[in-house]
Amino acid sequence: MSQKSYKVQAGSLNAAMRKVKDRFGPDVFVLETRELQRKQDGGLGVRTVFELTVVPGEEYTGDATVRSVEKTCYSGDDLKTLKEEIARLERMVTSVNAVGRRLAGMLKTDGHYPIADILRREGASEKTVEVLTSSFEDQTPGQERQSFVAAANHLGRYVKTVRARSWDQMSGIHVFLGSGGSGKTSLIVKIAGRIADAGGDVAIIKLFPRHSGEIKRFEVVGDALGIEAAVAFSLDEFKKSLKYFQKHKVVLVDTPCILTVKELATDNFRKFLSGLNLAHLHYVFDLNTADAMLETEMELCNHMFCNYAVLTKLDITQGRARLFDLVVRKPLVFSFINGSADFDHGLEIASSRAMLAMVHRTLGPGGDGNQGNPLNYRFPEADEKVKAEMQDRSRMLVGESARKRNAV
Repeated sequence: MSQKSYKVQAGSLNAAMRKVKDRFGPDVFVLETRELQRKQDGGLGVRTVFELTVVPGEEYTGDATVRSVEKTCYSGDDLKTLKEEIARLERMVTSVNAVGRRLAGMLKTDGHYPIADILRREGASEKTVEVLTSSFEDQTPGQERQSFVAAANHLGRYVKTVRARSWDQMSGIHVFLGSGGSGKTSLIVKIAGRIADAGGDVAIIKLFPRHSGEIKRFEVVGDALGIEAAVAFSLDEFKKSLKYFQKHKVVLVDTPCILTVKELATDNFRKFLSGLNLAHLHYVFDLNTADAMLETEMELCNHMFCNYAVLTKLDITQGRARLFDLVVRKPLVFSFINGSADFDHGLEIASSRAMLAMVHRTLGPGGDGNQGNPLNYRFPEADEKVKAEMQDRSRMLVGESARKRNAV
């Protein structure tokens, strides 16, 4: 006869024991203690979890065979089914809300949304402005509906970002997905540079390279930054690279265009990614993309079970308020924003304050355009002299690396 058991998890062994005693009392048999690594929900790192397998004293039979009736670690298929059901419910709620707003005639005017015109000028669609207007009127007392600050605060609630503020808080595996030309590779190079400059331990992997130029670029980057770099031509090689690089605190994975490389779209690859306990999946969005393509990429972001969204090429993006076209469709958590192609500036860990200032200066802290840009985001009109200096520095790093290689 099998023995029922229960699993309890907590951030420390003492906390796990306290949870066991609170739930089952002092008379408990501990069958197993495990120390597990899990990715941080809403963060950019990993955390340690202690798991106890226990049997209450009155239920203990002495049978060595254990049957777990409370699972805390789920299979990839379980998580896939749960996430698909959540996505279906979110779509249904969005549809019901839209019908309700139309029936109630709540979208007749944007007179009570002080920032509607700003959002339109900065590229948000009319549908998005209507949704935000309706939400603002629902959630804001009548006497505050003319307040610019109240409207900005309301808008800020749509911008969810990671709970991390420094590069040393990154750990684990970070996989970056997106369409071709979205800026994934440049983003990864810059993130690796930030971590390396801060004294961190980082490695990079290029998955499914399309040509020798991509391989060469990663070799040069690895040499220039003094970090390990690998190339994986197949899923098996990718698995081996991850196993080899598990000695590093951070592993960054660059992927090819998700729209054209068939290996990325297979269920086998998707299940493998979703089953990586320490992996954070980031989808990289370029807001310059056409509306229909942006819709497709949102579907791919959901399909791949991505945890986070990244915005790139913000220095050449004319409609930065299009980010709200994304978040009104589905709640997203943003991990990084990249406002420059230059190596030394423009990249920041996402924060709602920086993202609002990015959309329009008057939406930043202080609301007057003077205190926006809190995380050193560089607007297109940034000092051209500084920009030229940064580009020269980037070229110099690559040139030095090439000379070293030729000398060897």
